[in-house]
Amino acid sequence: MSLKKFSTNSNKLALIFGNEVKGISQDIINMTQSCIEINQYGIKKSMNVAVTAGIVLWSMSNNI
Repeated sequence: MSLKKFSTNSNKLALIFGNEVKGISQDIINMTQSCIEINQYGIKKSMNVAVTAGIVLWSMSNNI
């Protein structure tokens, strides 16, 4: 699901961030209810995990 379309009614939320090389293991992904994707444009298709966390947390704080 795109980050732009993500919303939740729950007061319980866990965010799991993977790194550029290894990402997140399939076992962890299988335990989730949904995954958020950040649309990227250009040649490079990965972001630093700190940048990614900042984008997600900023977006969520503006949608509360």
